[in-house]
Amino acid sequence: MAPLPKNPYLSFTGPAGVVVDLYDLTKPYAYENIFHVKMLAVGSFPSTEETFEKQLEKMGVFKEDLEATKAELAAHFEKTTLPYLFKEDFADKMVAQKAAARTKSKGIGGYRSERGA
Repeated sequence: MAPLPKNPYLSFTGPAGVVVDLYDLTKPYAYENIFHVKMLAVGSFPSTEETFEKQLEKMGVFKEDLEATKAELAAHFEKTTLPYLFKEDFADKMVAQKAAARTKSKGIGGYRSERGA
């Protein structure tokens, strides 16, 4: 992944020091006036080193619609995802889920082995 811009497009601060930054990674797509709107939400939690990341994307956006599309993606994220990130137990659940995912055995050919392969 390319380095993140220095300043976030938007920043949200929640209870207990939770910070969620929304970075604008928009780039031209195919033609000069058509863009791939891409934003990355990065959440950090005081209780853990783990971060939350979620991409927000919309392909084929005309130049004149760029700012409105970015605002729509940000508003949708704020309405649907941000409340979960600000829940008191979200960071603990996220850490547990990531730890469980790291310890799962893949087995052979995509099938999990009963013995842990």
